[in-house]
This record gives sequence, C-alpha cells and structure tokens, in this order.
Amino acid sequence: MSARAALMTAPGTVVQRTYALPEVGPDDGLLRVELAGICGTDVKILHGSFPGVTYPLIPGHEICGTVEAIGARAAQRWGVEVGDRVAVDSFLVCGRCESCLAGDTRYCETLGDYGISVGAQEPPHLWGGFAQYVYLAPTAQVHRLPDGLTPELGVLVPAVVSNALRWLDDVGGVSVGSRVLILGPGPIGLAAVVVARALGAAQVLIAGLPSDGHRLDLALGLGADAVLFSGPELAAEARERTGGGADVVLDVSGAPQALVDGLAAVRRQGRVVLGGMSGGRTAPVDLDPLALREVTLTGVFSHDRASVRRALAVVARDPAPFTGLVTHTFGLDDVVEAIELVERPGSGVVKAAIDPWQ
Repeated sequence: MSARAALMTAPGTVVQRTYALPEVGPDDGLLRVELAGICGTDVKILHGSFPGVTYPLIPGHEICGTVEAIGARAAQRWGVEVGDRVAVDSFLVCGRCESCLAGDTRYCETLGDYGISVGAQEPPHLWGGFAQYVYLAPTAQVHRLPDGLTPELGVLVPAVVSNALRWLDDVGGVSVGSRVLILGPGPIGLAAVVVARALGAAQVLIAGLPSDGHRLDLALGLGADAVLFSGPELAAEARERTGGGADVVLDVSGAPQALVDGLAAVRRQGRVVLGGMSGGRTAPVDLDPLALREVTLTGVFSHDRASVRRALAVVARDPAPFTGLVTHTFGLDDVVEAIELVERPGSGVVKAAIDPWQ
C-alpha cells in the first residue's frame, strides 16, 4: 500500500509524491488523515519565511484522522485502538530533554514537529498532514476524540482552540468578570471569543479590518459584545467601551500596529498577550507608559499537552460554537491555491483544511 502526499520541494513549489506505507511496530502507528488544517504558519512556510523548516517537506501540522494501524504498546500508551478518531499534536517530544522534563514540550529541540521541521527525506517520510497517511512516531502526542466529534471539530483542537485557551487562561489570566479585547478575527481570534466567554469574561470586544467583515459578523454570533475597526480611534474606543481599558488584550493579528493599539487600550496593571507573528516587522513603542502604568507585556508560543486536553473538553461540552469554522476544504492537488486563498484579504475563508481524499 502507498500514500499520496503534497510535497513542498522548496518555498513556493509543491508537487505530488507517493510513499510506501511503513510497517508498524509495537511502539508506533499509522494514521489515516481525514483533515489537516491550514494556518498562518503554512502561509509563511510556502513563502520561505518561517524559521526551522526543513525542505523537502510535507506540510500540515493540524492533523485529525482515524487510527489505521497501531502497535500494542502504542495503543496502551495513547489509550486508542484501530478505528478511533484522534487529533495529533504537531509537537514530537523526546521526554528526556530539559524542556520536556519541565513540561514545556513545545520547546523540545530533540525531535521537531509534524509538518514543519521534520523533512520528508527522513524515513518513513510521512511527517505531515497534507498526505493520505501520517506516521505516528513513538514520541507523537495522540489524543482520542470524544464520540461524535467530527473531523472539522477535531482539526481545530490541537492548535486553534488549545492556543486560545492557553493564551487567555494560563497566560492572560482571564476569569469571571474580565474585560477582554481580541485583536485579529482569524480562527484563533474567533475561538478566543468562545473561550473568553467560557472562562467567565464579562465583556469581549474584537477588532479587525473592514475586509474582515464576515469574520467580525461571525464573532458577534459567537458571543462578542462589539466589533471595532483597526485605525487611529481603536484604542480610545476600546477604553471607552470597557470603562477605562481592557483587563486583557490578546493580539493574534501579528500586525506591528496591534502592539501599539493593545498597549494603549489596556487598563492600568492590565496584561497584553502577543500571540501573532509579525514576520520580522517592528513596532515603535513608548516604554514609559508601560512602566508607569505597570502593564504586563508577554509573548506566547503555541500550546502544551494540558491545554490540548482542556480544549478537547471545551469542544466536547459545547461543539456548537465551533461547528462551521472550517469553511473551505481542498484536495492535495490544490495546496498552493488553498494557502494563497487563506492569506488573501476578503476571501471569505474562516478556516481552510486539506482533505487528502478529495
């Protein structure tokens, strides 16, 4: 048997390849991919602007599928069996390095991650979700989905929802009564609206560009109190609506101006959490108000194992808000077209995914 895959041989170049399926031993497994999400990281990988990428590469790090084959020890370790639908974390973990032992598995530098840093030249080659099958290495993190969760929901868990949860809860400290401002209505920003409400936020505002109109409308349906538009009046309007400033500002846009706006919109002793990637761009920031108002500014990188498990529970408890966020699916022949559509303003895409069987 074999697997068809979309192979990125270099930035901007994707070709079709077929790989033999690996034999499965007692400690590993094989996943039949149902959906693999496309995110901003994939846009940067296509353009060659994301660090640590190994080409040739099978992209796709937001992976959901069913277990095709599994070894006895792997089945026991992951608590899954053949036919189970699972979400696969992008991070491979060695369990022995300093980061893994500290619980910061996303910083494991020993093994790398699916769809980004493990290149297709590494046997058994199937290291990315834009393929019909993915190799489940002994060091993979595999999460069984509760019964009834669709692939469209499962593909959101190991990055979109878990990122929003960790960034707002663990890092941002959002709790009952918090006033939250979200900058950027991408998939994580929209999930953050739902998560903020689940954490008890009393007020949730979300900001975007006029071209984000369809996403901002969706945010209102997901529980946002109001939408704001990026521009000179954004910070003043946010302060007025929140009665002095947001307790927590989460930026998922990556726009340098968002840092400036976020610091101006947060209350005294509030917290600004930066989750967006700027692509190397810089922002002019006046540091004096940061010190005088005792504002906490912190960056965040991805999720951890605990936040993935909690995200699974959040989605399973109330899947309705997340249903429909995956708006577009594409086949393996259309990977470049799909990624380019994701980055195109006003495209109508909320979340796109690759269906390797389409």
